Amino acid sequence: EAAQGRYSGVCLLARYRAIDINNSIIGAEQAKSALSYLETFAPRIMNDDRALTLMHRLWVGGHLGIRRLDDGPLAIGCSPTEWRQLEIIASARRTLGGHARIPYVNFWLAVAHAQQGDMRRTLQILEEVQANSLAFSHRRLTPLIYLSNEGGEPKRSSAIIRRRDEDELITMFVPSIGIEVKLSKRYQGQTLINLQRGDEATVHIALNYWNPMAVDPDWERDRAQRMSTSKGKPGRG
Repeated sequence: EAAQGRYSGVCLLARYRAIDINNSIIGAEQAKSALSYLETFAPRIMNDDRALTLMHRLWVGGHLGIRRLDDGPLAIGCSPTEWRQLEIIASARRTLGGHARIPYVNFWLAVAHAQQGDMRRTLQILEEVQANSLAFSHRRLTPLIYLSNEGGEPKRSSAIIRRRDEDELITMFVPSIGIEVKLSKRYQGQTLINLQRGDEATVHIALNYWNPMAVDPDWERDRAQRMSTSKGKPGRG
């Protein structure tokens, strides 16, 4: 079938390897292995919408594991080759989708560009996500995916405070990516509360369905500690 351009059989085999009967990813390594198997049929498989949808899911499952996008902000440890792999898959899905701009697809394409340092392209794609994501209020307001290093740690970026807005937002310029971002009070730690215009700060940058945004590293540290403590609590029996 695959030799004739029909990929339902190989997709079924890939799903069997990586996705259980409850439609959940079995594990990150299984997802990566299934994706590598499907890639052996490139480039022709990249023109099959069903196969691309599965490949996209396998890429995300291979790097998020059991974590969900809505549990963000999340950091993903990837090599440049793996980010390029995501870009190719998401870009192909975007091309096949034509006018049906799917926010989820475009968001991951924006993430791939941002992680590879192309912030101009990232912002262009996020403009499309904005226009088609009004129903996704959580994903527009919440940091979802950090800009991260290959080890899976959120990158730390220097920023210069531009202004403090009346709605308790801090607007800051981040030289390393050449754009202004906003830091909501919700994602501030104690260190940044009293900063004023012209002060320097260190922040994480995260993407959502709206814009890149800043997150205080102290806030992320405290969140990680809370999550670790919560996981360590014994269950009720």
